[in-house]
Parts: sequence; C-alpha cells; structure tokens
Amino acid sequence: MISKRSKTVLEELGLTNAESKIYLELLRLGESKVGEIIKRLPISASNIHDALDKLVKKGLVTFVVKNNIKHYFAPNPKNLNVLLDKQKKKVQETEKELKALLPRLQSITQLTEKKQDAEVFIGINGLKNSFRKLVEGGKKGQEMTFFYTYSKTDVGITHKFFAKMDIEDIYKNIPMKGICSKEYEPLFKKRKKSKVHAKFTDWPIPSNIDMYNGKTLITAWTEIPIGFLISSKEITVSFERLFWDVWRKI
Repeated sequence: MISKRSKTVLEELGLTNAESKIYLELLRLGESKVGEIIKRLPISASNIHDALDKLVKKGLVTFVVKNNIKHYFAPNPKNLNVLLDKQKKKVQETEKELKALLPRLQSITQLTEKKQDAEVFIGINGLKNSFRKLVEGGKKGQEMTFFYTYSKTDVGITHKFFAKMDIEDIYKNIPMKGICSKEYEPLFKKRKKSKVHAKFTDWPIPSNIDMYNGKTLITAWTEIPIGFLISSKEITVSFERLFWDVWRKI
C-alpha cells in the first residue's frame, strides 16, 4: 500500500494535489481509461483531464489509443528523477542568484546599521534599566568609558547609585575607565569595591556620558533623573575620541 508520505513527496517534487492522486492511482491500476479514474477519485472530471495533460507533459504518464479511446498508464517511476533533476537545477540557479544578490543585501544591512535610535528613561528605576540596556550585547572584555562631572546638588544620589552598580554582577566583568571632576576624587576613593580605573581633572568635561558597544547614555541628574540612550556607532565613536584625547593628556 502506498503511504500518505508518497503523496507528500510527489507534491514536494512539484506535483499538485490532483496530479499526485492521479499518478498514484495509475500506479495501482495500471492502464486505465479516464472514466475509471473519475469513478475512483473524488476529483471533478475537468480537473482530472487537466491533471492528466500536465502529467503527460511532465513525462510521468503516457497513453495508448484503443478504439479511439485513450488508455493512460504510469511508466517506470524512475521518471520521477527527471523532476528531481529539474529541482536540483533550479536550486543551483537560485544559489547563483543569491550569491549575486548577497552584496546588495549586505549593503542594505550596513545602511540599516547606521540608523540611529534613541530612548528616554525617567526616574531612578528608569536609569537602572538604561544602564542595563547600555551593556546589552557587549562582548567579553569590551571596555566602557565615561565622563562624570561633580555637582553638590546631586553627588549624594549619584554616588549611592554608582556604588550599587559596583557590586552588581552584570557590571563586574566589564572593564571601565572614567574621567571625573577633581572634586569627586575623595568620595570615589570610598567606593572600595569599584573596579573602575578613574582619572580626575579640573578641566571642563562633558557632563555624565557613558559609552559602550556603539551606544551612548547621557544622564541628567535632575530632581527626577532622566537618561537618554542613543544607539549610534557614529555618535559613540565621536565621544570616545574625545574621551581618549582627554585621557592621554591627564
């Protein structure tokens, strides 16, 4: 008995549902007239005629004429290899077309990568999420850099915030270098568990900017803190250039 899988394989080779049923039925019956096929299959007469014509064109079915009546039969099933060969050829052609298309697709991807996205985070919990999102997707050993400017009005909350970050697992294995205002140095030294390599300066520096993995986080420590996370390699690189220029001169 021919399994349902046989019909599935035939359809995968490009036969329609009707063509598959008729082909399998002819294998069972041997030489048959159209009327006999119509009686045995729940397919309309017009669809059976159309399917038989297509099977003949595909070389899977042939016929002989007896008393002016066509008798159809399915010759050697090895003829199915012809369909398989056609599919292989089509796959090879598609593969060639894909190879030619890939450079254009990659150029589209590169353009997409240059798009800039920005998100806003509000409040202490919002800032916690902004820093977690900043470090998402980073590679092992990838370095974070930052600027921090001292302010008497917010130093208490910022110091407490970053001291907690020092002991969080998500940040422990991220190498960090920071340039901070000179006024923050005494308080920074109290962060005993911090692994940040910091330098301190009296020079004017950008306010509260963190850079990592093509993303830049700008934080405003207002009464209700706000963080702006910008996903842009170009912007991040520009801030990183400034950072390293200042770092080397301190």
